Amino acid sequence: CQANICRSPFAEVVARRCIAGCDFSSAGLDARVGRVVPPNVAGEARSLGLDIVGHRSLPLTAEIAKNADALFVMEVKHYDQMAARFPQFLHKTFLLGLFAEKPAAEIPDPNFKDAATTRRVNAQIEEAIQNLARRAALEQPKKDALEVLASVS
Repeated sequence: CQANICRSPFAEVVARRCIAGCDFSSAGLDARVGRVVPPNVAGEARSLGLDIVGHRSLPLTAEIAKNADALFVMEVKHYDQMAARFPQFLHKTFLLGLFAEKPAAEIPDPNFKDAATTRRVNAQIEEAIQNLARRAALEQPKKDALEVLASVS
C-alpha cells in the first residue's frame, strides 16, 4: 500500500495465517521507515486475533520487488506507481481487491477512519487473501504460484 501502516501489514498477517509454507512481507510505495500502525487498525486486527502492533513501516525497494514471487497493491494508483517505478516487476503485480467475492480494484485506506470502515476494509482484505489461498491450493499441484495468480487475474 502507500505508507505500509494499515492495509499491507494487515494483509501480511492474514496471509501468514491463511497460507502455509510461504514467506510474506509488506512494504509501502511511499513509506517512511519505522512508522507504527494506527490504533484503529491495530485494535481491529487484535479483535480478529491478529497482532500487528509491532509492525514498523518499510519502503518498497527494487531489491524487495525483485525477490518477491508476487506483489499485491491496494489501489489502481499503486499499480500505476509500480508501472512507473518498477516496470520490470509489473508482470507479477496484482490488485488484491480483484480476488474478493465482489472484485474491486480499490481497497480503501482505513488510516484513522471509524471502526466500521476499518472492519469493512479488513474484511475485504481477508476475503481476497482467503480466495487466493483456496485458488492456490486447488491449482498448486499443476502450476507455480505466478501461473496461479495470472490465471485468476
